[in-house]
Amino acid sequence: MRRSFRISLKTVALALIALLAAPPAAFARPKPQNPETIHRKIVQRGIGNWVCVEEANGILLTGRVATIEEQAFGMQLENCPDITMIRYADVVRLRSLSSSSKTMGI
Repeated sequence: MRRSFRISLKTVALALIALLAAPPAAFARPKPQNPETIHRKIVQRGIGNWVCVEEANGILLTGRVATIEEQAFGMQLENCPDITMIRYADVVRLRSLSSSSKTMGI
């Protein structure tokens, strides 16, 4: 009986080492969201509201929603008068920003 107890302790110890050696899930790359979900969220936020977008290639964009189309939306980025078109399929994460939080973040 004592021998089986030692084996289970070794198994538990190995399992703990494996868990500690694995990269934490918090640092894992977020899964791309469904383009329809991103479209719905952009429509909910509406034109003129500030958003922060993370694209699948790792680029972060902050600006106002300028246009909303079926496959993409346009953002007017900070300090840039041109409209940047972003496809819904390229968006990994979308966050809302109020004008006060935008000022506080800068």
